[in-house]
Amino acid sequence: MVNRVRKGNRSLLKAKRFAEECGFKVGKVEFRAKYRKDKDLFGLFDQIWIRENTVKPLFVQVKTNKKPTSKELEKYLDFAKKYRQFCLYLVFFDRKKEPMIFFIYPKGIHKLSKNEFKSLVPMLEYDNTIAYFQNLIGNDVIIGA
Repeated sequence: MVNRVRKGNRSLLKAKRFAEECGFKVGKVEFRAKYRKDKDLFGLFDQIWIRENTVKPLFVQVKTNKKPTSKELEKYLDFAKKYRQFCLYLVFFDRKKEPMIFFIYPKGIHKLSKNEFKSLVPMLEYDNTIAYFQNLIGNDVIIGA
């Protein structure tokens, strides 16, 4: 039987490596304590990714072997709309190299491959990023406005 905490930490480490591969610095915001009720930032996020010359940080949630439900993704979309932020929802699966990536921004949610996300990273440097993403990705929004 595998320890759930170790498995989660492995996924967090994979996410950190992926972030560094894309040129981000990672801040871990998940805290474990015996009597602490909320261990994530805002009850939603495990990591914050920042990069030089970017307008906003990326708020990141990391999961292992569990696809998000549409209801769960709605919470992240509501956060993105309310605070006009960008979020990532990464799902790592055992024995698979590529994570499932959901890019969440105020206009909607897009499922991306690893390479698609890497090609979008330079766009985060612009102030009108939402328009760039809309033009680049198109209108294949999973959930959204």
